[in-house]
Amino acid sequence: MFEFSFTMPVSSASTTTTASSPSLEVAASARPGCVSAHAQSLGRSPAGASVRARLGPAQLGGRWCAGEWTARVVQLVRARCPAGEMCPQFIRLVAIAGPAGFRVRP
Repeated sequence: MFEFSFTMPVSSASTTTTASSPSLEVAASARPGCVSAHAQSLGRSPAGASVRARLGPAQLGGRWCAGEWTARVVQLVRARCPAGEMCPQFIRLVAIAGPAGFRVRP
């Protein structure tokens, strides 16, 4: 199990017209029989908040690939529209925190 700790780069609050979604993304070189990439949604937090996230094999749905991994926090914003109304289709990258590196030993 790995614990990630970081400062939220921007607020993840949503508005009536947009939905904000921060996520923790981890990735390594792909190898047969193991998980090499995963994105985990994070809860809402104000800008500057200290956030912790734990990630282990259970969240990955398998075993970690051994080797060098990178991690980053990505903040995306999407349009939020009432049901039955036309909605603009966009995804805006608001912030990236990282990358950071870690090693998984066999």
